[in-house]
Amino acid sequence: MPIVNDQSTQCPECLYKFALHEIDTGNRREFLFCGRCGYDWKLITIRDRKTGEFKRKNDGSYIYRSYKKPAFGAFKIQKQGHALFASITKPIDYSIIQEFKEMLSSRDIILAKSYLTGYNNVSKQIEFVFGNVNSMS
Repeated sequence: MPIVNDQSTQCPECLYKFALHEIDTGNRREFLFCGRCGYDWKLITIRDRKTGEFKRKNDGSYIYRSYKKPAFGAFKIQKQGHALFASITKPIDYSIIQEFKEMLSSRDIILAKSYLTGYNNVSKQIEFVFGNVNSMS
């Protein structure tokens, strides 16, 4: 079944214009990820554990579950041929910065295309960027 990707969706958290929005029509899943602030949202159609069929309400409509993680920042580690994008799941502290620096020390990392952002979800502002901000777009 088709998967539709759109990399020009505006993030509802930080308003970045290039969040990744993906719709998996076969598995009835949808997600939105922002590589700037780390916003991470998923909408999943619930399946019956015994039959594997999608669950429905009495009116015939599907049953969905939505998951949203608070945004604390994001990182990108660029390697030759692929990249790892991820959201930060807690407020950034010294240990997260050190862990990111250790990941960058690997020989196969492309530093010019890797970054870490810190996002304040109260003020809705990027507080810092470590790495190359131009690699976000």
